Amino acid sequence: MNVWPPFLAAGIRIEEIAEDYRYVRVALRKGVFNRNYVGTQFGGSLFAMTDPFWMLMVMHNIGRGYVVWDKAGEIEFVAP
Repeated sequence: MNVWPPFLAAGIRIEEIAEDYRYVRVALRKGVFNRNYVGTQFGGSLFAMTDPFWMLMVMHNIGRGYVVWDKAGEIEFVAP
């Protein structure tokens, strides 16, 4: 997934995925393509960094007999 174009363009990199898919560590480097108007991380990149992994983690842990949809998401920005 590190070479998936949306991740490449946003500067997102998967650092670790546990074998049992109960832990994922992802990093987002600050770059030209993921800064907002005031120079901080673009919120869309922050969300893109986390969004696909919840679904993958749940899918791998409940098995193939289920369809997993993430219908909503929320980020609480605690500092700029």
